[in-house]
Amino acid sequence: MARSKSGKHYTWQMSDRPIGSGDAGEVYAVTCQEQPGLNGVMKTPARIATSGTIQRQSGQIAREGRALAVLDGLPTGKAHPPRLLDESLDFTQGTAQFFIVSEPAPGTDLATLLSQTRQAGKPFPRRVAITALDALFDLFARAHKAGI
Repeated sequence: MARSKSGKHYTWQMSDRPIGSGDAGEVYAVTCQEQPGLNGVMKTPARIATSGTIQRQSGQIAREGRALAVLDGLPTGKAHPPRLLDESLDFTQGTAQFFIVSEPAPGTDLATLLSQTRQAGKPFPRRVAITALDALFDLFARAHKAGI
């Protein structure tokens, strides 16, 4: 059963399963209930974790949200950081209920591209790797100039 979470601006319907997970928690695909055409990705602390881990993950997610807010409107370059679409209410910081929602990246993710090239028995295209790295380094340089 899909869950929903209310943020400062919208209520978000979450996918049933995480689309990713890592040291900072879990990532879910979300759809805005008030504007069904608005989609995003929600980062939230892992559902199964100790309270200390949840607090740490919540802090990491909050820092990412602050960085995205600073980078909003960064001059156009080869790539742009995702826009921060919403975040949970302030009193949820440090809890399992904390989250941020950012815009999804367009295109195909690298994991899918790697899987497709392996299945086809071909090496990963160098032009894709070089293009992605070039865009990331450009974005990192502009982010550092903005203080991130």
